[in-house]
Amino acid sequence: SAELKFIEAQARAGRITAIGETGLDGIYGYTERLLLAQEAVLRELCKIAKKHCLPIIVHSRGAEQRVFDVLQDEGVQLADFHCFMGKRKLGVEIAKAGYYLSIPSFVHRNAQL
Repeated sequence: SAELKFIEAQARAGRITAIGETGLDGIYGYTERLLLAQEAVLRELCKIAKKHCLPIIVHSRGAEQRVFDVLQDEGVQLADFHCFMGKRKLGVEIAKAGYYLSIPSFVHRNAQL
């Protein structure tokens, strides 16, 4: 797409310092078809980030495990899961993989996490 080509060109020129926010939205308007389309874009952004040694800034809703799996599958080394609201066990896995997490202050009130 034109957007991905633009991001690639900016990365190649050294004009950006990170890729994102990107991720998967498994909540709003969720269908598997839409999620697959989002995942295809995420994978392309992972390739650009990896090629140019840039971190990926992830903002994902309801698909944190799937995003983590994609990043691992694509060999991404640098990532920050911004506004992470996934399960604690997954957060530990993400941290062990060497990625960063930023956790919003309201998470401590959510019994689901």
